[in-house]
Amino acid sequence: MSPLRVALVEDDPATLASLASALGEVSGLEVVATFADAESAIDWFGSRPVPGDPGLDVLVVDIVLPGLDGIDLLGHLEPIHPGLRFLMLTLHEDRHLIFNALRAGANGYVVKGCPLEELVAAIRQAHDGGMPFSIGVARRVREHFMALAVAPVPPEVLSGREAEVLSALARGASLKEVAGELGLSEHTVRTYLKRIYAKLKVRSGREAVARFLSR
Repeated sequence: MSPLRVALVEDDPATLASLASALGEVSGLEVVATFADAESAIDWFGSRPVPGDPGLDVLVVDIVLPGLDGIDLLGHLEPIHPGLRFLMLTLHEDRHLIFNALRAGANGYVVKGCPLEELVAAIRQAHDGGMPFSIGVARRVREHFMALAVAPVPPEVLSGREAEVLSALARGASLKEVAGELGLSEHTVRTYLKRIYAKLKVRSGREAVARFLSR
């Protein structure tokens, strides 16, 4: 099996070097590029030999960067590379930053300083279609969910089970956690997600949840 290709965008040189070194030692991962700012990342993607081929699977992005910030970077890259997965890695757990990142294209949101195992698991979950959140981030998403106290979409649009799957994702559950919570296989959860995407005319769980968060 080919390794999961990862690139990092981080403006602190020590943090960038440490992350690249640690992730480079993880079996099944390959760090193919590192960038100190968003502009360098955009230039790299623009120079790819095959247009539209990002050359990697997951881009780990800091939000606060010199020049363009991480959310601006996602807004630039996501329309061009819709198959690329974006994982935010940041010190900030501000609710507005979380939701803006999700709306821009983020597939997960992890706080800096988390154990390496958590970061690696988040990278893999994002690649597999999950929406990994650090505990504090998941709590803020859940609080928003509970405060609204409404279904993410009109009840006539989704079946009861589809609504349960989407609600679990909105609370920050991974695909594995959704399956365990609802007593389903991960394959069945993926089938429900495909139906949800078709009904809501979105391409990912992130877009479906972003629709919910914008209500």
